[in-house]
Amino acid sequence: MSIGDRTRIRSEIGNPEYVFRQVHEHLQAPERATALYEILWRLDLAFVPPSVWFRGVLTELVEDSSSIVKKRQRFEIALILLRIAREERDRSLFERWVIFLKRIPALTRMSLQRLPMRRVCGLAII
Repeated sequence: MSIGDRTRIRSEIGNPEYVFRQVHEHLQAPERATALYEILWRLDLAFVPPSVWFRGVLTELVEDSSSIVKKRQRFEIALILLRIAREERDRSLFERWVIFLKRIPALTRMSLQRLPMRRVCGLAII
């Protein structure tokens, strides 16, 4: 995907967090989870970092074991939050997500093996 594509996507998605803030209290749990996942996917695709508020909402969603979010989606959201922590060089948050991801047995073994073992920005996965 080219830079032009990402710029086009960024302009097309507008500010989904703003819209979500206006309606999230009125959504049922399944609709809310779907909207959160979709918004994060679009923001990530366009290289638009989610706000601190939005990250908090995502964290609640991912850490809630009774959440209706599929295991794979929880894993993907957590990986994005891990990457954001690494990019911002937030060691404690980074380590928190590594610990969380290691608790997801099947997906973790497969996916963490694919991540580089080298230090990235002074933070190592394993």
